[in-house]
Amino acid sequence: MEKIPYLKTLGVTAVELMPVQEFNENSVTRKNPQTKERLKNYWGYDSVAYFAPKASYSSSGGLGQQKLEFKEMVQAFHKAGIEVILDVVFNHTAEGNELGPTLCFRGMDNAIFTRWRMTSATTRIMPELAIP
Repeated sequence: MEKIPYLKTLGVTAVELMPVQEFNENSVTRKNPQTKERLKNYWGYDSVAYFAPKASYSSSGGLGQQKLEFKEMVQAFHKAGIEVILDVVFNHTAEGNELGPTLCFRGMDNAIFTRWRMTSATTRIMPELAIP
C-alpha cells in the first residue's frame, strides 16, 4: 500500500491483479534442468478456491489473515480512486484433466462441470468445456 501514492503520480487509475485465489503452486511436474529442483506454478490459473485469497501472498500469515489483508489493500486502492480488476479464469481448476486430483468441483458433481465424449482416434475419454 506504500506504493499507492507513487502509482497516483504516474496517473494510474486501475490495477489488474493476476489470479489471487488459492491455487496449487506445486502442480508442475517438470524440473529445473540446472538445479533439478521441481518448478513452481506462480501463474495461478488453476484455482482451488475462487473466493479465498492466496495464503502465501500474505505478509501477515496464512491462517486467515490473508482475507483481511486483501480487503484492506482493495479498500486502500479504492480510497485513492484506483480501481481493482481481478483476473479470474473459471474454466481452469487445479483438478486439471481426467487424470488430475479431485479437490472440489468433480467431487460435487463431475457431470455438471465437465462434459465427457469419446474421441474418434482413440478410446480415451476426453473432457470438453460444458457450455449449455
